[in-house]
Amino acid sequence: MKKMLVVAAVAAVAFLGTASTASAASFGPCPSSTGSGTGAIYTANGGLCNVVITFNSNGSITTQISNPDPYDGVEDTLVGVVNNTGAAISSFVLTGSGGAPQLFGFDGDGACVTPFTYVTAAACGSLHAIDTVNGADYAGPGVTFSAINAGRTSGTVNFAGGIAANGGTAWFSLEEPPSLNLLVTPSVPEPGSLVLLGTGILAVARRLRKA
Repeated sequence: MKKMLVVAAVAAVAFLGTASTASAASFGPCPSSTGSGTGAIYTANGGLCNVVITFNSNGSITTQISNPDPYDGVEDTLVGVVNNTGAAISSFVLTGSGGAPQLFGFDGDGACVTPFTYVTAAACGSLHAIDTVNGADYAGPGVTFSAINAGRTSGTVNFAGGIAANGGTAWFSLEEPPSLNLLVTPSVPEPGSLVLLGTGILAVARRLRKA
């Protein structure tokens, strides 16, 4: 938790990166869209992630466009996340910048929509029905969305169990074409949680002294 706080302090907001041609290694952890609705140019560009967000070990956050063509051939983006920090990542806030793109303007054609027009059922982990409010069909395995604002331009991406430290990965999909205009804000524990943590540490210290 302490290391995650360091990440938040150093990189409270980041949208770094370049849109240069990416190597195969930078295509990220996303499964390729291979269903009938997949865009031909997306496939020609190598499939996999459209955008990769990397939480670096030094506390910075970088984003990279690894496949510039939307997986559906129109406007949707597969997003991969790589966690190179020393602590698990349970959630972060994503906000669209530059013209206020509606990243969370779910319209029923997420990567995991059923029937599986894009990513396969095996890659999605479970069946996801169309969900234009909370975007269940846009979520990868263990991913949920919450705290979406009224304009659908910002929301929290949650990862069940957290993205593992030191190389863990996750993926999901969003509306809008691939872009570097993503503001990534790491989530931090609420003040109440920090107080409870501090109290717990003090209690342990007292017990050790008595022992």
